[in-house]
Amino acid sequence: MATKRGRPRLLTGVAGLDDILHGGLPLGHVYLIEGDPGSGKTTLGIQFLLAGIANKEPALYVTLAESREELQAVADSHEFDISKMEIFEVQPPELDQKGSDQYTVFHPSEVELVDVMQSILTKLEQVKAGRIVFDSMSEIRMLARDPLRYRRQILSLKQFFVGRDCTVLLLDDRTGDRTDTQLQSICHGAIRMEALPREFGPQRRQVQVLKLRASQFRGGAHDYEIEHGGLQIFPRLISAEHRPENIDRSELASGIAENLTNTYPSASGQGLYEISGGATFFVCFWRCSECNHVARLSGSSLRGRHRRSIAERRSHRSLVHESIKQDRLWNSVPAVRAG
Repeated sequence: MATKRGRPRLLTGVAGLDDILHGGLPLGHVYLIEGDPGSGKTTLGIQFLLAGIANKEPALYVTLAESREELQAVADSHEFDISKMEIFEVQPPELDQKGSDQYTVFHPSEVELVDVMQSILTKLEQVKAGRIVFDSMSEIRMLARDPLRYRRQILSLKQFFVGRDCTVLLLDDRTGDRTDTQLQSICHGAIRMEALPREFGPQRRQVQVLKLRASQFRGGAHDYEIEHGGLQIFPRLISAEHRPENIDRSELASGIAENLTNTYPSASGQGLYEISGGATFFVCFWRCSECNHVARLSGSSLRGRHRRSIAERRSHRSLVHESIKQDRLWNSVPAVRAG
C-alpha cells in the first residue's frame, strides 16, 4: 500500500496503471472502469483483487453477467490463482421461481432490482471485503430501466461504502447510451479502456484516466496489451520527467558584443544571426562538458565551404548536360552508329 499526499493508495496489480495513477488508487472510494466487451475489464478486476489478496486484504467479486465457470476460465488463461477470492454469483430472481410465483401486482423489474440489491448488500455485510469488483453495471441499468431510478441505486450503493474503508471497482461495458455520464459523475474516478481499429494489422488498445478527484495522474491515452499473465500497460513518456541529473546547466556568457547580454545554458548549442552591411555573419559556439573548452567557428570559413559546395554542384550539372548532348548527337547519326 502506497501513500502519496493524503489517503493511502492501493496498488492495482498492473504496474503501468500504478505509474499512471502516481502510486495507485486512493483508498476507500468507488471507481468506474468502462470499456467495450473484450477490452480487458474482467482481467483488470481480477488483477486488482489478487493484489489485495497478496496484501492479505479480503476480496469479493460480485458477478451479474458471468458465471463462476467463466471467471475461472479467464483466470486459467492467465494462470491466476483465484481460490482465495470470494466470488458471489448473483442469480436473477425469476430463474429461482416457479411459473406461478412470477405473477405479482408489481412490475417485474421493480421486484427484481430490489431483490438483487438486497442480496448484494447482505453479502457485503457478511464478507466485509476491503476490495470489491462489480461486473457489470449494465445488468443493474437494465433492471432499473428508468435513468432516475438507476442513479438512485448507484447513489445508495455508494453511500453504503462510506466509512467502510472499502475500495470498489464498477465495471461497465458501455452497451447502453454512450452519452450517459451518470456513473462518471457519481464515481470518485473513471478509467476508460478501448480498442481502436486500424487500416491494417491488429487493433490498438488504449487506456485513459478520465477523472480522479483530488489526485494527480498522467493524462492522455496510454497503450496496453492483453498478454499471458494479465494486462501490460505502457505509460506515455513525458520529456520533462526524464531530464538527466549529471548535466551542467549553468549559464555561459555569449561574448559576441557588449550590447548582446544574452546568456545560454552551457550544455546546449545555440546560434546567432546578425545582419551587418548586407552580409550574414553566423557564429556557432558550444561548450565541451568534459574540458570546459569553448570552440568558435568563424563565419568566413562557413561561407568558404558553402561556395565550394555550390561550385561542385555546378560542375557536376555541367558534366551531366554534356553527357546528354553527346548521347543525342550519337543517336542522330545512324551511319556513324552502324559503322
